[in-house]
Amino acid sequence: MTPTLIPAAALLFALSASAQAQDTPLQNPVSAPGAPWAFWGFVVNAPDAPDLVSQFKALTGAALGRKLPEPNHSWAFTVAAEKIDKAVSSADELLAYMAERRGKKSDPLRFRVINLKEQTTAHRDYWCTRYTMLGEDLSVEGPNAAPVALAGLTCAHPDQPDFIVDVSYSEKSGASGISAELSESGEKFVSSLRFLPLPDRAEILDALKAAKAGKGVAALAMLKPLVDRQDTQAAMVAGEILLRGYGARKDPEAARRMFELAAKDGHPIALYSLGVIYETGTPRYVLEALKWFRLAADQRNNQAQLNLAILYDRGDGVPRDPVEAAKWGRYAANNGNPRAQQLLRGR
Repeated sequence: MTPTLIPAAALLFALSASAQAQDTPLQNPVSAPGAPWAFWGFVVNAPDAPDLVSQFKALTGAALGRKLPEPNHSWAFTVAAEKIDKAVSSADELLAYMAERRGKKSDPLRFRVINLKEQTTAHRDYWCTRYTMLGEDLSVEGPNAAPVALAGLTCAHPDQPDFIVDVSYSEKSGASGISAELSESGEKFVSSLRFLPLPDRAEILDALKAAKAGKGVAALAMLKPLVDRQDTQAAMVAGEILLRGYGARKDPEAARRMFELAAKDGHPIALYSLGVIYETGTPRYVLEALKWFRLAADQRNNQAQLNLAILYDRGDGVPRDPVEAAKWGRYAANNGNPRAQQLLRGR
């Protein structure tokens, strides 16, 4: 298998999970509940819940869920980040801003807010609010609307307080309220939010520019102080330079160390790149590569999904499994991988 590596210039700005995805996203399985997922300047751990699927994953958001046996009964976990009109300067300002918009953007024909409570809260010294909401889903089939209970956390990024992140969980069911089981998983989910330095910092952009110009050695020197401070985004860029060169000496072992540091914050490109290193190295460690490809695939990284399909189709280092291969091929195509789409069309 010839691995497809992602150019350094696209590392921080391409959607890592679902660029050019098809119109109707497939539900993708999540194999590692509780694992860190990286977004644009923040990290959230995947919900620690069984039978979890993702509906989408992008740089600024994600939606995951769990369908339960009872009709109209499901769990949902969401992450949503956005740039707001103006920066807030305190948790109280954030609370006032959210009071003007929370629940008011919902389609009144599909969802009705019954009760909403929100207050400021302390979370890792960020400016944050916690809220609970009761509502009704009016889109369900049948004569009665389905009650929905929701709880969440909204915080402003400490480096850019006009950039806010909302992490929430909800339960739609035949009875109002959130179950104890969901509450346990949901609270772990929202409390896992932590911010990273923003990716579009001058130090990172200057290093990317130098690498693109073939000055990999200079780029690595720029990144070293950040890497020494365990900056996982800098480590991800450094790993790509060490793996591909860009004017510096290629060093797959040093690249592996950089990607392992970046993987601690769940950067999907780092997860994928570790899979490539283990799959293409000498000696090859295919089972280790599968582990990293699966972690990247959890975040809908379509190249990792395609690599899983190819390994299972060929029986390369694993028992041949056409069903598993077809599954991952469909996910890769649905998440926008051109090669997977061609293969599904028989080209």
